[in-house]
Amino acid sequence: ERDYMDNTRKIVLKRNGTPAFYNREKIETAILKAYMAENQNVEDFVLRVMLREIEHEIYKDTEKIGIEDIQDIVEKVLQKHNPTIAHAYMSYRHRRHSARNVEESLMSVLAK
Repeated sequence: ERDYMDNTRKIVLKRNGTPAFYNREKIETAILKAYMAENQNVEDFVLRVMLREIEHEIYKDTEKIGIEDIQDIVEKVLQKHNPTIAHAYMSYRHRRHSARNVEESLMSVLAK
């Protein structure tokens, strides 16, 4: 079985297209924040299981993966383990997406 703990092999393509190395801590932090938003705790064992499932999907195919694809995987795994938390995570993603769109619109107006 492949060692998913090796954070240096997978390239993540950020939204602006720049590459970065996969960082497990960012996924873990996002999951913990989703649980905190719902005033819930996650057991360490459950968190490790979810991270393993997420990384299994992340490392499955190509050497590069987009951030949106990773977020989709996180969403799917959260849905399986805790639909309430998955909903909080999806809501946060939607709010951030909307905020980015507003920011991009403002920047394009200001650039004119």
